[in-house]
Amino acid sequence: MASLSLTRSMRQRYGLNYVQISKILSFGPNQYSQYENGQIPSDSDGRILAAVRNKQSMLIFLENARNELGEKEYLALRKSIASSKEDDKDWRIPLFFQGTYKSLNNGYVTPSAEKLEQVVRFFVSREGSVFPTKLNKKLFYADFLHFKHHGQGITGLEYKAVQHGPLPAHYNTIYDNILGIESEIVLSRSMECSKFSCNGFNGSFFQKNELGTLETVAGKCV
Repeated sequence: MASLSLTRSMRQRYGLNYVQISKILSFGPNQYSQYENGQIPSDSDGRILAAVRNKQSMLIFLENARNELGEKEYLALRKSIASSKEDDKDWRIPLFFQGTYKSLNNGYVTPSAEKLEQVVRFFVSREGSVFPTKLNKKLFYADFLHFKHHGQGITGLEYKAVQHGPLPAHYNTIYDNILGIESEIVLSRSMECSKFSCNGFNGSFFQKNELGTLETVAGKCV
């Protein structure tokens, strides 16, 4: 989920007050201010907050709220949002990597939120739908195998060992902030679990040998 500092900085960057941004995002009257003050967003609201950090996504939400705002206010807000500066850095980097830097621990990879996002989308789309436990293993084997053969990982993640196998050190902040991932709650072994699905990935982020490694891991049962 987006942190309260990131949520506040986004609203200020677009030049919006609490009432305006709540109308644009179809939140309750006080909902956005509560998120800024520490309330944890629901899964659906968290995905909205992640999406509208992109200016074009925010403009789409604004267009959908045009009738709610009125023409004069709509035009003023469109001008404010359209003229706002883009974030210099991907806001998800501290959420995904949390201080990880290029070193042996992360496979000598410079952390990239966009590339990690596409690796996750690759495996989810290949599986059709997948539980987080299996996805964690796929990510680890992809990095391990690529490092073994090419001296470098792919995702830039660090991993930790747990009872059911290796998993990304900060996996709990990753999957909620991958754009385009759908999550549903299903019953598995008498327990409620999340299961992910998505429509595809962007292969332009990968070198040929990286795609080869991902395809190899995708074909293995883990």
